[in-house]
Amino acid sequence: SYWVSEHDNGIYDAMNKGFRMATGEVIGIINSDDLIAEPTAIEDVVRCFESNNSIDAVYADLYYVAQNDTSKVIRYWKSGNQRPSAHPTFYVKKVVCEKSGLFDLSFKFAADFELMLRLIEKEHIKLYYLPKALVRMRLGGTTSKSLSNIIKGNIECVEAFRKNNIRVSCLYPLFRLFPKIKQYFQ
Repeated sequence: SYWVSEHDNGIYDAMNKGFRMATGEVIGIINSDDLIAEPTAIEDVVRCFESNNSIDAVYADLYYVAQNDTSKVIRYWKSGNQRPSAHPTFYVKKVVCEKSGLFDLSFKFAADFELMLRLIEKEHIKLYYLPKALVRMRLGGTTSKSLSNIIKGNIECVEAFRKNNIRVSCLYPLFRLFPKIKQYFQ
């Protein structure tokens, strides 16, 4: 176990530092206010990589839970074919990020989205979907704690498509915005 407490330039800079310090072959990030859903979750991810050496990343489902009661499931997020998926369920081989880059610090709310978009849609990494919830994610994180942040995050998602030269429907922001607004008012 290794612990560092130092100044950084925001959450994504801190996560990039974590990526660089990681010594394992596979990297996943869980936010400080989120929880691993089951005791076997990491073991399940490792089994996916061990059973298929050609995959670059594993992603899964998650539970959105109440801020003050993590046993209260607000919504089950089924990632399925939805890409990018929720980043706390995304486990990627370290060599993939070393080759393709880490979080883009020009994104303050959607660097996780941009990284997964770049890896999945631009780099075409090989994915494996694990159809089970790996994480209990509390509502009210940085990107969804206010309506203003939800809107800023969605604007950044559109910018991520543009920056990576990936075409997207002009309706895409609405596709992302409505479920988040609905959760914000629950």
